[in-house]
Amino acid sequence: MQPQHTIQSVPPSSFTLQIGNCQPVLTCLRKGASLQVLEGSVEASLGPLLYGQVLAARTLTLHPGQILEVDADESATWVRLQHRGEGMARLLCTEPAADPAWEVSKLIHALRRAWMKFQRWSRGVPQRGKSGLGRSQA
Repeated sequence: MQPQHTIQSVPPSSFTLQIGNCQPVLTCLRKGASLQVLEGSVEASLGPLLYGQVLAARTLTLHPGQILEVDADESATWVRLQHRGEGMARLLCTEPAADPAWEVSKLIHALRRAWMKFQRWSRGVPQRGKSGLGRSQA
């Protein structure tokens, strides 16, 4: 009886952000990520990034317990976070685990591109005997 191999999903990674009073924080949330406010109130401006500034397509005020999630249609979203209250604000950022099948397909694609580059390069190198290189002229 052969052992069965299963791909187990990796749990989502999460980390805590602490934001001081009037201290802006710029972050990029990838698809499936979320921000949950643990303490304090945070103003979140979402939109595209231009010259290091978020062009606010929409601005939200998040209070403790509220969650900001990236839309399923978007691949990633730039968010400018700012706490305007007293003390510190704390947020829990949770990112989805990487899909193992996606990682394997990216690796296969990279190997295929490298192989194609090698083949183009090797065709451009003169072959011994065909071009006369490497032979002594008598």
